[in-house]
Amino acid sequence: MARKTARKELPLEAIQCEIALQQRPLDPDTVARYCSLMDEGTEFPPVDVVYDGQRYLLYDGFHRVAAAERTGKRTLPANITVSSREYAEDMSYRVNAAHGLPRQPGVVTVILQAIFANPRWRDKKDAEIAEWVGCSRQYVNIARHENEKSPEAATGTDAGPPPSAPPDAPASAPPDAPASTDVETSPKYPITDEVGTPIPGELADRWLARTVLRDRVREVQGVVTLISHSLEEGDTTYALINQAALQSAANTMTDVIKAAYPYALCPACNGVGCETCRACGFITLLAWKAIG
Repeated sequence: MARKTARKELPLEAIQCEIALQQRPLDPDTVARYCSLMDEGTEFPPVDVVYDGQRYLLYDGFHRVAAAERTGKRTLPANITVSSREYAEDMSYRVNAAHGLPRQPGVVTVILQAIFANPRWRDKKDAEIAEWVGCSRQYVNIARHENEKSPEAATGTDAGPPPSAPPDAPASAPPDAPASTDVETSPKYPITDEVGTPIPGELADRWLARTVLRDRVREVQGVVTLISHSLEEGDTTYALINQAALQSAANTMTDVIKAAYPYALCPACNGVGCETCRACGFITLLAWKAIG
């Protein structure tokens, strides 16, 4: 697919954050630091998204989006590439390989497991994968071997321990392999809430399902974005719509939904369910501030 890239200010709600395109967990300290910098007026580089004809798919800039949401921003500058979801997926594999926030330990392992589970990638040569991801061919080869031995790793149900080099493997990466700041240790990450409190295992799926609320927000704003694009392209179907009123109504709807977004494990019941959290186990940012 031909690709065109342009820079544009996007409504925050129009940016689609898919878990499958986020190859590492959010770091709460980084999000908090970005919040402080945004409050001080610091300008951040644009996030990177792919526009597939319907959605703006984020593949680089999850910490910036999270900080912008928390600080109440409505828009973010974005580098927009017109392409497919597959292109966004490919680009997500190489994010921060050589710049930006350094990868946490184990991220390369998680990326490689995603690649080995991807029909478009798993049969590519180790050297090609290593160059794209930003690690050594040796590590890709070992990871592939370990992945083939473990059905759980292949399906992503258990990240398992990191691959260990065989006794006769060289201690360092081949000289032609790209350097990587990644230290390959266990790829298992504890799921934490926005303040760093670990989420109990039985509540993990419920916590991760909160992204459904973001989807609803983006669906609302997506209607506004679609109409705006149509008018820019000369489509008169929506010519009689009051765009200001439409945007105002959309902002009200999204504010109501975003206010209900789970922020932290309920401190009153530790997630068991109580009146404070309406039996869901989590509380909103507003409730957290009221308690604190």
